[in-house]
Amino acid sequence: LAVLLQDAQGGQLRGGDLIDALVNADFKGVIVSVSGDSVSCEDHRSRGAHVVWSKPLVRSLSFARCD
Repeated sequence: LAVLLQDAQGGQLRGGDLIDALVNADFKGVIVSVSGDSVSCEDHRSRGAHVVWSKPLVRSLSFARCD
């Protein structure tokens, strides 16, 4: 099992583009997107991110969600 954390700003590929590439490559891990933008949250979820965390990340152990 692999877990990939993807920030929306990314590197050579931006968040949604990387998620597309992973899905198209039949990536078997969990794709976790991290974004402070609600539009990106929905975009990443629709492209195949399994989990989307909002920024800023919370300091507690509870999970933040973009809804």
